[in-house]
Amino acid sequence: MGYKWHRTQYRGVRYGNHPTRKHNGKPDRYFTIRYKINGKLKEESIGWASAGWNAQKVSLVLADLKNRHLTGDGPQTLKQKRESAQEEREKVEKERITFTDYFTNTYFPIAQQNKKRQSYIREESLFRLWIAPVIGDLPFAEISPFHLEKIKNNMTQAGRAPRSIQYAFAVIRQIWNKARVEGLVFDESPTKQVKLPKFDNKRRRWLSVEETELLLVELRMKNYQVYE
Repeated sequence: MGYKWHRTQYRGVRYGNHPTRKHNGKPDRYFTIRYKINGKLKEESIGWASAGWNAQKVSLVLADLKNRHLTGDGPQTLKQKRESAQEEREKVEKERITFTDYFTNTYFPIAQQNKKRQSYIREESLFRLWIAPVIGDLPFAEISPFHLEKIKNNMTQAGRAPRSIQYAFAVIRQIWNKARVEGLVFDESPTKQVKLPKFDNKRRRWLSVEETELLLVELRMKNYQVYE
């Protein structure tokens, strides 16, 4: 930094004064620590007095690192410690992401780009009406087959067709698998543990009176041709 460094009463802790900035009527101090690791001298920055640091607090950081060197437990340098803390914060943030957060911010925008309009509109409708009310506010780790059974029961009691229920569960499964690929969740989708109602996609309808009469005429004509 180009500062003149000053020792403190704590071995390995020193500071440099800011040339213009003041803190509590004195030049703002920037603290660093110096220590040896694997026989090499290492110096790492800590922070400003105006940010809450003082020589005693900095000495505690240095003491913690020295203890880690002796035990071999945990991060061995301040940089590693900060990286570890950052990874932990990112992990916690990921664990807090709810099903709705992920659908809104990640899954649905991709679906809009890659799927037909009719498909992603249908998925959004199923999510908004049936999926989100049950599991939308839950992080992935808290979603269980129990919640999915509730979605199935809600749709069944509302008279939704088995095909619609299966479609809703396909949406849940696709969202979950996408999140799993991105490392947001590691377990398999709980949809596999829920038995869904079967549906018959054969098309059935009753013949109209006119169609019935035409059919009978055709049958009579065939019989007439056989016995003629």
